[in-house]
Amino acid sequence: MPYLFHILRGKNLLIVAATQYLIRYFVLLPVNEQAGHSPALPAFQFFLLVLDTVLIAAAGYVVNDLLDAPADAINKPGKNLIASKKYGWRLYGLLVFSGLAIALYLAFFVGKPLLVLIYPAAVLGLWWYSNTLKHLPLAGNLTVALFCGLVIGIVLFAERESLRQLPAGAAMRLWIIAGGYAWFAFLTTLLREIAKDAEDLEGDRQAGSRTIATAWGLGAVRNWLLATATLILLSLLAFSWWLWQSGLLMALFFCVAMAILPVLYLLRLLPQAKERKDFTRISRLTKWIMVAGLLLIITLWIF
Repeated sequence: MPYLFHILRGKNLLIVAATQYLIRYFVLLPVNEQAGHSPALPAFQFFLLVLDTVLIAAAGYVVNDLLDAPADAINKPGKNLIASKKYGWRLYGLLVFSGLAIALYLAFFVGKPLLVLIYPAAVLGLWWYSNTLKHLPLAGNLTVALFCGLVIGIVLFAERESLRQLPAGAAMRLWIIAGGYAWFAFLTTLLREIAKDAEDLEGDRQAGSRTIATAWGLGAVRNWLLATATLILLSLLAFSWWLWQSGLLMALFFCVAMAILPVLYLLRLLPQAKERKDFTRISRLTKWIMVAGLLLIITLWIF
């Protein structure tokens, strides 16, 4: 079981599930209750939606390990490697077909069977990423970031019918928080993926993978990191202004202390980043910023 948790990136999958539940219980449900509406998906069906998202992500991790084994053997010796290809492909098939069954049930539950096509499109998208896009400068980074942003997008899409009935003020609040977090997730994931390109430079180079680091050099990596981190900072400042205008002062304090200040510190680290350990430090700091953004959702309703 620990081995399976490891290769499926169990911690990451828990964050995916937690993100969707936080969006539902701290954003969607309070707004719907204030408007006197019920969510489109009952609790059990929402659980299945979250499980389906987790299965898609887990399948993506497995196929990525299977197709990227040569580079991983250099970059992460003894880590994230599946014991045998036979076992890996069987696990991949189990994850994909389990998820497809759940997607089919949910599509019929909402009375729109064609929605099941979203599932194979997501699976094929992750396959395309692992097989092709990951080995192209920036394309792979943007793909992973997009999928992370869509973790929130899936919830909003599933609840689109209830969202259409919301009053303008409630709808605006929901889109600022949920839509803003989807944008934040996209940017922070992009930041971390670019930093990982620098971390994995040697293995990717030997495997013939063309990433930002191998194709354009570490100078380009720093420039892309600087641009992305600056965009995150500007987005957080804009969100802080909205928190101030809304009178959410405790949430504002949390945003500044736990997200904005770490981003400023990251920007300070970037000019001196030259070795793998430097980019590893930036990657870890980005993880904290991502978690802080997730916790910020909770503070909006506690305070």
